[in-house]
Amino acid sequence: SGQIVNFEQQKCSCDNFLVWVYVFAAYKGLLLTFGVYLAFDIRQIKVRFVGDSRFMAVAVYTSAAICIMLLIFLHVDVADPDVYYALTSVMLLVVITVLLLLMFLPKVSGIAYCNTLVS
Repeated sequence: SGQIVNFEQQKCSCDNFLVWVYVFAAYKGLLLTFGVYLAFDIRQIKVRFVGDSRFMAVAVYTSAAICIMLLIFLHVDVADPDVYYALTSVMLLVVITVLLLLMFLPKVSGIAYCNTLVS
């Protein structure tokens, strides 16, 4: 009928929100830089099971891309807070899953391959 419904959205924020976002982004950038250094440093190791520099590089690039997408997403004003938190959570779950697969799948497949050779 002729009723007007006003929706009110409350958002928790502070004056220094973007400052903290950029501080954490710089911290993550330093960690990514350290990861690149480690990947570059261990690429010369000739042990078959330790030669993960290629996987570490892909993991660093994947996490950097997702972090950049999250930083861009923080600046988008989404009307529904549930959608905002759902998208942020999905992005984080994707990056964590990809990183874990990149780090442990080659090791698990190497162990499984060696076990099939032994038996």
